[in-house]
Amino acid sequence: MTITYRGKTQSIAAWAREVGLNPATLRYRIRESGLPMHVVMQPGPLPLGRRDAMRIEHDGRSQTVQQWADEVGMSVKTLRWRLKSGWTVARALGIPDEELTRGRDLLRRAWR
Repeated sequence: MTITYRGKTQSIAAWAREVGLNPATLRYRIRESGLPMHVVMQPGPLPLGRRDAMRIEHDGRSQTVQQWADEVGMSVKTLRWRLKSGWTVARALGIPDEELTRGRDLLRRAWR
């Protein structure tokens, strides 16, 4: 896997050496954290609470992932998963957890 950052393309191992991180740590940050690259590439531990401080802009407003999740009635984990999976912000915020769960339950009952 190669990563392009600030106009330079290198392998994860090469980037890890350059920024002073373990390759597994860098790989995890890129795949799982949902953070922008300038934060992912910081050497050393990330500041506490940084993941929850990620802001999302929608409908002319900017809030943290936690604030949006609370407002629309879903878990932070669900919202992060949706965004990481490529959902648009509008779609990710538009379907509360309960509706998805209810829909799955109805489908399960229909197939019994």
